[in-house]
Amino acid sequence: MDHVTLTDKANLWQSNYKWNFTENGTLGTYIENISKDKVLGIANDGKVVEDSPKQLWERGVADSQGYFYLKSSESTFLTAMSADTLAIKGAH
Repeated sequence: MDHVTLTDKANLWQSNYKWNFTENGTLGTYIENISKDKVLGIANDGKVVEDSPKQLWERGVADSQGYFYLKSSESTFLTAMSADTLAIKGAH
């Protein structure tokens, strides 16, 4: 899946940038903002950031509308909170 625009299923948040999903075998997926040459990840304080070290995500199977979940290695899920805010939900 190359050069896609991300949006959440509830239509709260949509990226203005293009993203690449790079599979790293069975370890997970890197999510790279190709417009900014940065990688999506989780900072030490638990905030969603770009320019992260190579954060790996598990990408769920797409539903009939093409939406899928993104889960970090810490078992947290990427969630849209507002038009300009992404957060993580779940266990830390």
